[in-house]
Amino acid sequence: MSHKIGLSYPLTVPLVDCERLFGFSSATAARLAIQGDIEIKSFRRKLIVTESVRAMILRKIHDAPHHAGCTIPLDSVMLKYYGIPSLIHMSHIHNFCCFSRKTAYRLVEKCEILTVKIGAARFIVSDSVVNILFHQGSKPKPGAVHKAAHHVEPNACLSQEGEPR
Repeated sequence: MSHKIGLSYPLTVPLVDCERLFGFSSATAARLAIQGDIEIKSFRRKLIVTESVRAMILRKIHDAPHHAGCTIPLDSVMLKYYGIPSLIHMSHIHNFCCFSRKTAYRLVEKCEILTVKIGAARFIVSDSVVNILFHQGSKPKPGAVHKAAHHVEPNACLSQEGEPR
């Protein structure tokens, strides 16, 4: 399944593609479905309902005490596909966003990016990273983002196909 950058997410995603589009494994998806956090439909194959993943992410952001007071807009979470998973495991952030895990934690502390916890793992909401890297404009808040991130051209960390370089 190929999905173009900048388009809306598909309504459903095959379970085998959830890691590429959502950032978590099919085993995690199955566990989340059993817990009632996301919805999986069974037709000829198992399909994850995208809106249920979006709702879970928004619910987890809203319920997280460390996000209290954050003013990051949530209305665009998981509405556009940027060629990276909607959730990025904290230990893999450098593979997608050209800055370190340490910088990511600093940005979380400053409410610059959002995270959610799924099981024992912490995931970064990729829309919040896209927001600071590409939509913040030429006048970012002082010290808001690692210097290297300010000099990244849009999609500089992605190949033409939207895959990480």
